[in-house]
Amino acid sequence: MISTTFRRSASGAAVAALVVAGVGLVSTPARAATLGTLTVSPATGTGQSVSTFTSTGQCVSGNATLRVSGGTGNGAITGYKNLNGATPIGSWNSGSVMVITASQSWGDFARANSLTALLGTYTVQVLCQTAGDTFDGQVRFTAPVSGSAINDATYVGIIPTTTAVTAITDSGYGTSKTFTATVTSSVTSQNPTGSVQFKDGGTDIGSAQTVGSFSSGVGTATLASQNLATGSHSITAVFTPDTAGDTAGVATSTSSAQTYTVSQNTPTVAVSDDKSGTAQQGSTVVLTANVGTGIAGTVDFAYKIGSGSYVSLATGRTVTTGTGLATYSWSLPYTQTVASDYTIKATFAPTDTTNYATGQVGTESFVVTLQPSYSNGETIQVNVPSGALAATVSSNTVVALTTPVIATDGTHFIATGTLNNVRVDDSRAGDFGWVANAQVSDFVACSSYSSTDTFYNNPSNSASTATVPSCTAPTSLSTTSAGYQQTTINGYNLGIAPSATPLPAYTLAPGVVAASAINAANILPGATSSDGLGTSRRVVTATGGTGTGSATGTTFVGGALTLNIPTVNVAGSYAATLTVTVI
Repeated sequence: MISTTFRRSASGAAVAALVVAGVGLVSTPARAATLGTLTVSPATGTGQSVSTFTSTGQCVSGNATLRVSGGTGNGAITGYKNLNGATPIGSWNSGSVMVITASQSWGDFARANSLTALLGTYTVQVLCQTAGDTFDGQVRFTAPVSGSAINDATYVGIIPTTTAVTAITDSGYGTSKTFTATVTSSVTSQNPTGSVQFKDGGTDIGSAQTVGSFSSGVGTATLASQNLATGSHSITAVFTPDTAGDTAGVATSTSSAQTYTVSQNTPTVAVSDDKSGTAQQGSTVVLTANVGTGIAGTVDFAYKIGSGSYVSLATGRTVTTGTGLATYSWSLPYTQTVASDYTIKATFAPTDTTNYATGQVGTESFVVTLQPSYSNGETIQVNVPSGALAATVSSNTVVALTTPVIATDGTHFIATGTLNNVRVDDSRAGDFGWVANAQVSDFVACSSYSSTDTFYNNPSNSASTATVPSCTAPTSLSTTSAGYQQTTINGYNLGIAPSATPLPAYTLAPGVVAASAINAANILPGATSSDGLGTSRRVVTATGGTGTGSATGTTFVGGALTLNIPTVNVAGSYAATLTVTVI
């Protein structure tokens, strides 16, 4: 059928709008938009059916065309072919929608367009000619099981669907997210069976997920445990129907995008040790930094004592990703002289600096206590004879000073002697080092001297001790006859030139050094001085840590003693206890 309609233009000239059944000669204006969808009734039919299409909205004004494209094989249509020519939309409007009945059967449409079959999926479209906007629907034809007549082909109407992605809360990297899409069929009696492919921009996220949990034409698809990279993501869901077993069929649909932002993960660094908060100097402490499983990187360990500055311990300790742990074994030094508060700092450097923040720090504190110390006492005796200074040796267990002689300036007497060696055996693994300090009490009359101090007397048995000996065959002090005369010799008046020697045939360890000579003072009882052994003084230092055994082995700590005796001291035997402490 060919029909021709004439209308007048504003200028009065005759304008012909030619509509040929099956051929649309109407151009599509630019910037057209899809306004909605079409559903077909009856939902199933044949080539003899005259279908009715219902839109979800209306064209704005003017005329509209119902047209078809698609199909496969002998039923394929190139471009669009009109099923209904240009028609005023008022004749199709019904309430808020349009209801359009085809002007011919599907078979007549096929024959008019020289098709020898109706086969495959066809897009049926209402084209609003004024604005170029459209309403789209689909039907799917199947060739007849027997026979070849176009009229025997059967179809199902493809029901429009909409897909929406549930809003996604922004999170930090490493936080698993579950993506959910809701697929809604425009016909509540037809569930949208099929699958949903979630996408980040144009890239698939995981595999397609089956739509389920149906209720009144609405189903959901869920993709669990997705961990996306740091940055902004545009998440969409594409629904693809599963036609197997469908009686009506549903259409493909794509959701609008949901913006999901993944921020950089800030790892938490937890530091611990294997000593439960207290460690003894010289012991080994295992330090552990926990940054969380699955995060590759390294940890730098450092420490400080009290409020001091941090000192590096170890750098680049690898984090085991399976446990999230980095460890370091640290042998505590012997340098401190009092119990101290230590602070350990662990700084994490992730391998993946895009998704993980760098420079995260964790700290922990513990107390380091002193190792046990060992003190050794010796008795030092000097005898001052009547009318002169003098000294005698009463026992080989007592350090006997020489008979005093008058100093060249005539202000005091001088007695000398040699300190019995203190043997120091250091066989510890680890080469920690040690120090020896010496201090002497004031010299008092032997008649009132009774020491209860002990010393260690057996190098092969660290528990064996003996009591410091008392004076042997002492001479009583003369009676004072003037107020200025003294019966006590100040301990500061004893000086020493320290020595450190090895076992015979051995070489002294390179880290063992004797201190410089400590001069004897010349002061009265009760006074103090920067000279002498009246207070604890360092006599030998053994520094370890060079890796060559610099402080280990056996060392004999000794020295040459000098005692200054004021001329105001009365005659008689005096004694004092000298204590050597090794730590």
